[in-house]
Amino acid sequence: MKILIVLLLLILIVKLCKKKDHFNYLYIDDYKEIKLKDIFKYSLMIHLEQHEGSRKRLQKLNRIYKKYNLPYHTFPALHWKRDENEINTLPIKRSKPKMWGGAWGLAGSFYKCLKYAKDNNYPFLLYLEDDAFPMMDKDKFFENYGKIIKEFKKGINSNNVYFLSYTRYCRIPCKGTNKFVDRVKNNGINGTHAILFTKRSINSILKYTEKHKLDRPIDNYLTHLHNKRVVKTLVWDGKTSDSGMFCGIYDQLDTYCDKRVSVMGEHFHN
Repeated sequence: MKILIVLLLLILIVKLCKKKDHFNYLYIDDYKEIKLKDIFKYSLMIHLEQHEGSRKRLQKLNRIYKKYNLPYHTFPALHWKRDENEINTLPIKRSKPKMWGGAWGLAGSFYKCLKYAKDNNYPFLLYLEDDAFPMMDKDKFFENYGKIIKEFKKGINSNNVYFLSYTRYCRIPCKGTNKFVDRVKNNGINGTHAILFTKRSINSILKYTEKHKLDRPIDNYLTHLHNKRVVKTLVWDGKTSDSGMFCGIYDQLDTYCDKRVSVMGEHFHN
């Protein structure tokens, strides 16, 4: 009788622990029917509010998203100069030359975005930069997203991080296999404009960052975490963008092989 009571208590403790650790684990049955609308429901697009260049860029993006009937949810980004004091309170290490200006501000925005998803109990997160737009026609885009969701569901409880595009700089091969491949082994390590995070990967990244600090540009940092086995990063080996700069399903506004228009200036509106 005593043994039975002990076993029942152990079962109860395990169940309570699972409930307490609800952020670390997502029961697959809860999201066995993930649809595109669910992905965008839990999406955050970082955007520099009150910034002239960023405002103009979002206006362009808005016209494209309307054609595709895609929703988006903007998330206030941090500017490396205007928001310097706030970024200094975050676990973000500042260093020259790579983590000083725009990359430092973007790292702070990235950290806050993941933290927001955790604090608001997101089941997953589609992280977007405000220049990410579909690189193919509407039907092909939705068809590819269907394949992506199918693979994403398989790893919903994993530490996987799914990059939906990468920067190929008009030279890195893009095989167009329409499947996720190892991001590091296939040299798809640059670019962070469209990424799907599982719930567990968000928690793992935040835990590591709060202990060790984010000390390099986001794409390099996620490669570092991949090599440390904190997360596993995969990338969608899709088509080549018309600009030639990207491989996957998302392009970036005003980004070409020979030039890129930056919005990291200081043109703010009150």
